[in-house]
Amino acid sequence: MFQLSLFIETNSDDEALKVLNDVIHVLNGEITSYVLIENDPYWKVDGWFKTTCNFESTHSLDYQQAEKILRKISDKWSWDKGKTSAHSSVKEMVAVFCNLKIQFSTCWFEDFE
Repeated sequence: MFQLSLFIETNSDDEALKVLNDVIHVLNGEITSYVLIENDPYWKVDGWFKTTCNFESTHSLDYQQAEKILRKISDKWSWDKGKTSAHSSVKEMVAVFCNLKIQFSTCWFEDFE
């Protein structure tokens, strides 16, 4: 299982869900199911939504498989010291996301195999 939070430049909850749907489409073959946790205006930045979703992967994940999943969402990620979570940012890292409305993302992974 992994949890993905997307910070999306939009004022519309419907548009944020469309962006999430694009991400789900990109992850086709890597996930078996998902549960939407949050889709709300992001309190820190006007004109952004924070959309968080839990995903079940098709197989047990290790660091290399997690990297493969992340690269489908964005071309650049930075891992924390414990290698359990990563983040990507348009502004800080000049990252390119699978949907241009995504400005920032974090991803947390359950224990790797």
